[in-house]
Amino acid sequence: MTLKNTLALTICLLATASLFGTGTASATTKCNGYSKLCSRTLDKVVLPGSHNSMSSKEFGFGIPNHQFGIPHQLTKGIRAMLIDTHYGKPRTIMFLGKPTTVVDDVTEGTTGRLPYLCHVSCLSGAIPLSTGLKTIADFLKTHTSEVMVFVNESYITPADFSAAVTSSGLSIPNAVEDDQHEWTGCHVL
Repeated sequence: MTLKNTLALTICLLATASLFGTGTASATTKCNGYSKLCSRTLDKVVLPGSHNSMSSKEFGFGIPNHQFGIPHQLTKGIRAMLIDTHYGKPRTIMFLGKPTTVVDDVTEGTTGRLPYLCHVSCLSGAIPLSTGLKTIADFLKTHTSEVMVFVNESYITPADFSAAVTSSGLSIPNAVEDDQHEWTGCHVL
């Protein structure tokens, strides 16, 4: 895959009290709990991260990258997530005598397509993109001073990604699209 075919979407989420509720954060709760980080730009900070964050045994991925899914990773301190977004179309099959939903890989022009978090193929595991993003939005509403970074290996349109962000309730105060994976415009506050 070439860089041209990969839309790198770097999202710096600065979830502050002014964005997700009332109250103010103390010096010890700002900047992911480390006030020394507050004066640093993002390129001078290391965040614990996971590659193919959505691909987990917990959520039934066929060949998982992780034992636990995004919600559990968030509680354990993961703040940088590399995700893959693809188009899929759900259908029901019979598996071991029970109806089971699978998600077929489809292209942008397919009627009924939806954006999913998938790794390589949605057939090996898929989470609706808006559901995955809502998990993150809910976490940030209760962790108002966290800074998170996402890199999206995207196979969907920016408009469809934006729609999923909006429907999830996630607020992105500083989103930067680039083709060079640079940390432009982000500052840890």
